[in-house]
Amino acid sequence: MGKITDYLQELITKQVKDFGIVVWYDPEKHYQGIVKTLNTGAKLFNFNDSFFELKYQLEPMLDGITPPKILVYVAKERSETDNALIEIEKAGCVLEPGHPSINQNTRLEVVARAVLKPIMPDAAENICKQIASGSLTYDDVEGIAEHGAEIGSGTVKLIFGSIDPVEIAYLFLTKPEIDDNIVKKNAIQELQAILKNSFGFDTTDKIPDKTRERFVRYVLLGDLVNNIDDDGIPSVISQMDIPSLESHKQNTSKLAQRWRSDIEHKDSYVDVSKMVDQKCNVAAFSIPPEKLVKSQTFLSTESKLIDWACKLILENALLQATQLVDAQKDSFWPRTEETLMLKWSILETVVSICIKTGDIKKELKGKKYLPKDLIKNYCRTTLPWYELDRFHRELEHRYERYNIDLSDENSPIEKVIAKARQFYTNMAGDLAEFLQDSEFPEFGFGFQLQRDTFSREVKPLVGKHKIAYIWVDALRYEMAAELVSGFGPDFHSELKPAIATIPGITEMGMASLLPGAEENFAILENKGKLAVRCGDTIITTRQDRVNYLTKNLKGQVVEVKIEALQKPRKKLKDQIAASNFILVTSQEIDEICERGNTTLAHRTMQDILEQIRRAIVNLSVLGVDTFIVTADHGYIFLDEIEPSNKIQKPGGEELALHRRAWIGNGGQASNAYIRFKESDVGLSGNYDLVFPRRIACFMVKGPENPYFHGGISLQEMVVPIIKITKTEVVPLPTAPEIKIILEKAKITNRLFSVQLVWKSPAKRKLLGTSETKKRVRVAVKSGKNDVGEAVHAVYGYEDGTKDIILEQNKPNLVTIMLTGEPAQNVLYLVLVDAETLVELARLENIVVNLII
Repeated sequence: MGKITDYLQELITKQVKDFGIVVWYDPEKHYQGIVKTLNTGAKLFNFNDSFFELKYQLEPMLDGITPPKILVYVAKERSETDNALIEIEKAGCVLEPGHPSINQNTRLEVVARAVLKPIMPDAAENICKQIASGSLTYDDVEGIAEHGAEIGSGTVKLIFGSIDPVEIAYLFLTKPEIDDNIVKKNAIQELQAILKNSFGFDTTDKIPDKTRERFVRYVLLGDLVNNIDDDGIPSVISQMDIPSLESHKQNTSKLAQRWRSDIEHKDSYVDVSKMVDQKCNVAAFSIPPEKLVKSQTFLSTESKLIDWACKLILENALLQATQLVDAQKDSFWPRTEETLMLKWSILETVVSICIKTGDIKKELKGKKYLPKDLIKNYCRTTLPWYELDRFHRELEHRYERYNIDLSDENSPIEKVIAKARQFYTNMAGDLAEFLQDSEFPEFGFGFQLQRDTFSREVKPLVGKHKIAYIWVDALRYEMAAELVSGFGPDFHSELKPAIATIPGITEMGMASLLPGAEENFAILENKGKLAVRCGDTIITTRQDRVNYLTKNLKGQVVEVKIEALQKPRKKLKDQIAASNFILVTSQEIDEICERGNTTLAHRTMQDILEQIRRAIVNLSVLGVDTFIVTADHGYIFLDEIEPSNKIQKPGGEELALHRRAWIGNGGQASNAYIRFKESDVGLSGNYDLVFPRRIACFMVKGPENPYFHGGISLQEMVVPIIKITKTEVVPLPTAPEIKIILEKAKITNRLFSVQLVWKSPAKRKLLGTSETKKRVRVAVKSGKNDVGEAVHAVYGYEDGTKDIILEQNKPNLVTIMLTGEPAQNVLYLVLVDAETLVELARLENIVVNLII
């Protein structure tokens, strides 16, 4: 037994001797674990939720002639017992926290003071304060008392300023500058005695640095073993010098975790851990990966866990894979080595694709769906099918954007990426087939047609509101849903689906957003090219569409491209202020994707959502109160078009050929495609419209491009209509106090981390609102130029907008990627409110010295 337990045993034994019956109340349950070990000369009775049962057990002991010796232990507050034991208390004495008599007061800090004061006079009161605050447990105090005399009376306390063995060991490992003082004061033996007593580490080295070198290896190998079940420990480790006693194991792991969690010294842990990892060849240890899940000691174990996650995915053990990814993605090494974090994020998306595909497959199995039912499921608010498209978009963006060496096609991570891609391709084809094989009694399937957008959504607002009509090329429905989710209380947004005019190509889709498109809309030939008749007007180009809209609105339109709204100039601001109708156009996605530059295309798809939101925020500042955001068509973007999905065009008199649509007259019939007349899909013309089945593509001239649109699939045909209105928001009483903390003195890698900390104010005002979550964005600047962006966060990161939902009193580690070259190797970080673009925090003069 320890010194605290010895003291308690002596105290209670005396009370039993004096009173016979002792009732001990322990509401904080400090002594629950040791009460059975006490040898007080009394019979122990434990309260187990029933005072009736307890008194029934006590009655035989109270009926005898000889006074009994009884210790009744009750792990409750005495005031909560309704005097159930009042007769027994009166027959003996009571022990409880706060009792007026020192001999009956069992509050832990009182007991600790009585024990520690004689052996540690200088430290006793400080320890008691820590006990009172809840910082120290009974076991902690027992450990301090056990070694306190040795530490408190020696020079180690003077050198390290602490009596906690773990803290002493931590300072010894992280502050080698203390070595001179250790040698000067001849304290090495005293220090080694502490390391032996508290960690089981035995050495006779006289030089502190040699002791440190051996102790580091002992601690890290011990920490590794402590987090592995006994049956997973390889024989090569069991022969090494590692802790064996349970108390030593606990202290070793507590020390390693203390080191890893300290921002100031985390880098030294990384360096030392990598050195031990290499010297001991930890990568060669034959430890089953499932035994490594709890271990964060060495970097080399991460590759085993990643390979195991890939194995689980390939074996369709998706639940187990999900649990592994969730446990590892934000653990120590992924937070420290950003490339690992990015690999885990790829695996997270792969698992999401596989699970979502399986869920949709279950819903489809054995059922026949009407088009309206397929579209409802695709767009529903709870577990919508469009999530599959979002997961796939995120996967391709991460794969293209994150510059990870994934060149080995046979590597496990490449295999699971290929599996996810195949799952997505197959499901996209299955959904398209369900839609194509269902009955088309009336085009539109009960949903609003794209051609009704202006008449239903825009026209009723003209003259009543200051409107922005935003045409975004290829804004797929799932992207619109992500955009809407990013608006906070400053804006009210509504999203609904519309059925795009087919074929879903830009000339058709953009013209469908014009006035009059709902009445008379047809395909025609103009100078050998495809054109559209809207009302009585022939429309071919973007300028034709702008002119047509301006004419119908009697010249009050200000037309602007979305990029000009990111930082609008004064002239543009004045134009917008003077108009009540602003047309915003964007052809970024289609324009770039059609070129076949997949890397740039995936990045553009992610950037466009941020551009739209910033445009809306800036327009709202300029007085726009209502926004209608929509698209010309959706799209499908694969990694490649499989040979089996390439088919010949039908022949005949051709007006236009696209990968997913042929427009003309005549041609061959084939089971490889389906054919409509314009009238079948609500148009006024007479051309034949031919579409490949599933997600096949016609062979066209030019380089192969896995980005396509225009066909019959949910991804291509379902377009978003978003209505956004500005709302009045009660301002916060105080601005949030958010700090940006850079973990390293300078940036040496294109991937680096910062910590965002939003602490609640010390004093809250009684009036006004108080938020606990805030959508923020990190700007990485050098001069006036953006040179980087956030690519991941421990929580709340959105791939599409790069926004981060920061929670109060919950620090968030954010990974930044440099995308440009900082001028004079210096940059600064600005944290802004993602909705209002108001600056919240700034970190200046960050030195960049890239070595990778």
